[in-house]
Amino acid sequence: MNQKYFIILFTLLVFSLIHVEKTHGCHPAGKQTCRPDPSIDYAFFTYDKKLYLKLETPSNTFPEAIGHVYYKWYDGSKVRTELALGDPVFINGHHCDNRGPNQQNPYTTSLDVPEVPPSKSAVTLYVSIYWNCDDQSGTSVHCCHADQTFSFIQ
Repeated sequence: MNQKYFIILFTLLVFSLIHVEKTHGCHPAGKQTCRPDPSIDYAFFTYDKKLYLKLETPSNTFPEAIGHVYYKWYDGSKVRTELALGDPVFINGHHCDNRGPNQQNPYTTSLDVPEVPPSKSAVTLYVSIYWNCDDQSGTSVHCCHADQTFSFIQ
């Protein structure tokens, strides 16, 4: 009897893993550090809790994904840190092994954020930028990547 339950549970586990993979598809992954580095040209917050970023990658390439976006500021008594985006996501018309026909470089994107730093705050922004991604299908799309820092006054 226990063997039947084990087989049923194992089968359900396998099918659920297949479903998760097909549902969530692929994700960007860093393969190497490439030169020259990309840049964050500007960033700003809006009062409706959005962070706007203008990203630029080396010539003849496009920003294809971003991830690990967080920002810090001093609120008068302590340093505050907020996470805007954890795992990398595709941007600029790129998804898995498909590239959109209208990719741009530089590229401006926006993210919903949990909190906006007060006006006149000195903000430091941290972003992982991915570009020059492989055109291969699979769960991990390998891209050049670099972790960039950008400081500005809100």
